[in-house]
Amino acid sequence: MEFTLKQIAEYSGGKLFGDGNVKVNAFFTDSREAKEGMMFLPIVGERVDAHKFIPTLKEKGCIATFSQIPLDEKALGINYILIENSVLALQKLAKNFRSTLNIPLIGITGSVGKTTTKEMIALALESSLNIHKTLGNANSQIGLPRTVLAIEKENEAAVLEMGMSMPGEMGRLADTARPNIAVITNIGVSHIEFHGTKENIMKEKLHIADFVDENGAILVNGDDELLSKLQGENVFTFGVSDNCDYKAVNIKEENGETSFICVFENKEIPVKVPTLGIHNVRNALVSIAVAHKLSIDTKKAAEALSLYKAPDMRQQIKKYGDITVIDDSYNASPDSVKASLDILSSFKGRKIAILADMLELGDYSPTGHREVGAYAKEKGIDLLYCFGNEAKFIYEGFSDSENSRHFDNIEDINSIIGDVIKSGDTLLIKGSRGMHTDLIAQKLDEILKSKPPA
Repeated sequence: MEFTLKQIAEYSGGKLFGDGNVKVNAFFTDSREAKEGMMFLPIVGERVDAHKFIPTLKEKGCIATFSQIPLDEKALGINYILIENSVLALQKLAKNFRSTLNIPLIGITGSVGKTTTKEMIALALESSLNIHKTLGNANSQIGLPRTVLAIEKENEAAVLEMGMSMPGEMGRLADTARPNIAVITNIGVSHIEFHGTKENIMKEKLHIADFVDENGAILVNGDDELLSKLQGENVFTFGVSDNCDYKAVNIKEENGETSFICVFENKEIPVKVPTLGIHNVRNALVSIAVAHKLSIDTKKAAEALSLYKAPDMRQQIKKYGDITVIDDSYNASPDSVKASLDILSSFKGRKIAILADMLELGDYSPTGHREVGAYAKEKGIDLLYCFGNEAKFIYEGFSDSENSRHFDNIEDINSIIGDVIKSGDTLLIKGSRGMHTDLIAQKLDEILKSKPPA
């Protein structure tokens, strides 16, 4: 959406210095992204105060900036809006812009699976509507308002991912986006370091529904131990449990695809998605549920799901002859690793799991990592390779030193992995984003494209 500086100042509560008729078409936080027509949002971080980059903006074509400090706009040659806090000003701007929109907004949160769920819901809705959706996983205190501000006049609905780490964050995101439909995928232990218990995590995530009224809907995972207990006139469940409002039956996995029947309100809708895992069945179910709540043809929505493609580094199944690599290297938590191990265990041939640290687990970390190791053994994983300080607990939980190894770093795994792989193997790669397990996926891609194992 395009805004004048006068509108931006009004919506954000800031004071304008410069030409209020200047138009802005996007906002950015990295000065290296500066382009003509964009406005800078300087963030004051622990190590870097981005205000120091403001003098470099004009030469890059940037026409305006926010600022928490007074500037000499004439000397700098740039318009600016003086605000107290850059992030809060952006959120206030997005909130006030949201109030001018008359389209349904679907907000999605959960401990794992937010991006995949967002992609499936958007795909289902695109069967009938012009959709705006979160690009990548821009779901943060900055990413979410930027996504809201990018909604265009022609959009008929928006599908937004909403993530949180610290207490209080979800409430601010909900106040900014005001979703009409709230989706909660699950309650796990991601970020438990900052919340203490899963109950506290659920309490925080439930703030996504703070502004859902009686005409909206709160869609929750009916198979989740905590979420399944929620009650309310506008609370609806999806899952495989008998009492779910949107239930999957006759689930079948074959040739990398999953098919099932979605049952709701005495209707039966056949669904096929080109991916595996019970969690993806739930993702497809809630996509149909959202379509139903928006009075969209659910058969068309289900048919659209057959075109689903996994986002990069999220359970992407890659084939190299008769060798399969499951690249799920984007991020990891105990719940998401177990889901990926379920998929790995469904393949024939030798199964190899390459796992790294799961971060932000706090005191739960040793237990969570050991549980993952034990689960890998329970699921019949043949070989386990792991690296990182916390991953030693995965190794301990696996309890099979002959078929597992713990490494200190990625380089050690990459140096031996080419000699380990055999014809018919399936490999899973997964770890928290900070562990850079995508470098292992890249190494495997190089190895298997240049010289496939015999």
